[in-house]
Amino acid sequence: MLMVTRRVIKPLHNMRDAMLKVAAGDLAVDTGYADRGDEIGRMAETLEMLRQTAMTARALEAEQIAAKQQGENEKREALIALANRFDASVGRLVGMMASGSTELESCSVLIDVAHDVCGFCRWVSVAFAPVTTELYAGVNVYHCCPSPPIEKCGRKKYG
Repeated sequence: MLMVTRRVIKPLHNMRDAMLKVAAGDLAVDTGYADRGDEIGRMAETLEMLRQTAMTARALEAEQIAAKQQGENEKREALIALANRFDASVGRLVGMMASGSTELESCSVLIDVAHDVCGFCRWVSVAFAPVTTELYAGVNVYHCCPSPPIEKCGRKKYG
């Protein structure tokens, strides 16, 4: 009986304890007895294969987590780069709009000045119309100008 306990019962208890540890996630356990040529040796070999498979699955899971995290980091970096490019584009557009606004303001002032000058010119032409008519008449009669008189729109009168 002592021999059965040493050769069968004790190894079976050790194998059971090793199986429970592997099932609980402790993959550092030594399965032992794999060098035996009997059923206990085959059980130890099977337990070792299960342990190796669990280690491989754990490594693959860690790689998957790392790849997922790297993908998320790359996605976050791409989004940050996109946001930075968008921000720079918006900044350029705002700058161009501010510059255009300043130019429009300047143009508006110039247009106002041009309107004022136009109004003044109309006033002058109305106010001095009789004098201008007499002046043109006098120049045509006396021909004292070295060049021909100028009509409206700045064209010279030849005739």
